[in-house]
Amino acid sequence: MRADRYKAEKQRKKKKRKIILISIFSCVLLAVIGYFTYFALATNQVLNDIQGESLTSTSTNPRPAPVKLKNKEPFSILLLGVDERPEDSGRSDSILVATVNPKLDSVKLISLPRDTFVNLPQNKGKDKINAAYAYGGINLAVQTVEKYLGIPIHYYAKINMEGMVDLVDAVGGIDVVNEYPFELDGVSLDKGSYSLDGNQALQYARMRKQDPAGDFGRQERQKEVIQKIVEKGLSITSLTNFNSIFQAVGKNVETNFTGSELWDLLNNYSSVAKNIETLNLEGKDSYLYYIPSYGQEVYVWEPTNESLSSIQQELQAHLNLAPSTSEMNSNSEATLESSTVEATYDDNQTPAIEKEYDPN
Repeated sequence: MRADRYKAEKQRKKKKRKIILISIFSCVLLAVIGYFTYFALATNQVLNDIQGESLTSTSTNPRPAPVKLKNKEPFSILLLGVDERPEDSGRSDSILVATVNPKLDSVKLISLPRDTFVNLPQNKGKDKINAAYAYGGINLAVQTVEKYLGIPIHYYAKINMEGMVDLVDAVGGIDVVNEYPFELDGVSLDKGSYSLDGNQALQYARMRKQDPAGDFGRQERQKEVIQKIVEKGLSITSLTNFNSIFQAVGKNVETNFTGSELWDLLNNYSSVAKNIETLNLEGKDSYLYYIPSYGQEVYVWEPTNESLSSIQQELQAHLNLAPSTSEMNSNSEATLESSTVEATYDDNQTPAIEKEYDPN
C-alpha cells in the first residue's frame, strides 16, 4: 500500500511539473508570437508611412529598367536631407549619392555640395543643385543628379532634417568627437568627445561657419550622423526602442523602396555596408554669380572638368555601365567653362546675402 501511495504521489508531481512546463512554454510562445505580430504590424505601418512617390519616366528622361535586388544587381540611391520647416523654401541641405555593388561587396559614396552650379533639366536654367528639389520635388532632383553624374538613379530616400532629432533620440543618442568649438541655436559644444541627443546632433550636423572646411566639413558631419544613426539602430534589440525608431522613421523618412525590396536589401546587401569608399569632387573656391531666381549674385561652386569626368566614369564602372559618349557630352554641360561664367571678383564689393534659408 505504501508503495502504491508513493508511486501515485510521484506520478502526481510529475504531472504537475509537466503542466508547469507546458504553461511556461505556452507563455513564452505567446510572448514570441505577440512580439513578432507587433513587429510585423509595426513594420507594415512604417512601410506605409515611408512610401514616397514613384520616379516618373518620360520620352526625354526614360527610367532605367528596374533593378532585381533578389539577383544581387548593383544599384544607385540618392539620399536627400531636406529642411521642410514653414519658413524654409524646401531646398535640399544634404545631397549624397551611393552606388552599391554586392558582387564587389562595396559602396561608393559621394556628397554633392549644395552650392554646386548646374544646368537644371526641364529648362529651369543655371542654378545651385539644391534648388532642384525646391523647384520640382524629388523627380527634378533625381533628373538633375542623373544628368550631372551620368548615371541612372534607381532609388531615393529623403529625410526631413528636423526629423534627425527624433531619430537620434529614438536610438538613445550618438557618440561623436567634436573638432571645432561652436554655438548654434542654443547648442554650445567645446572641442572633445560627446554623447549627443537629437537637438545637439542636429546642430552638430548643421554647423559650418566655425569649420575651416565650411560646407564640405558640414557634409562630412551629416554623413557621420546618418551613419551612426543607422549603426545604432541596427544594434538595438528591445521592443521599446523598435517602437520609438519606427515612429521616428515613419514621420520623417520617404523612399521609393517597396517592402519586398527592403527585405531583399536586408538579405542580399547587408555586408556591403562594411566597405564604404568616400569619393570627392575637386574644384576651385566658390565665386559670385548672378542667378535670376535669387535676383542677385550668390556664391556658387563647381568642380574641375577632369574631376567630374573621373567621378562619372568611376560610378558608371561600379554600376557595371559602359560609358556613353553622347551621355558624357550631355553631362559636360553640367560643368561650366570658367570663360563663360560671369563671376564677380571685385575686392571692394560686399558679397550678396543669399535669399535661401541659411541655418548658420
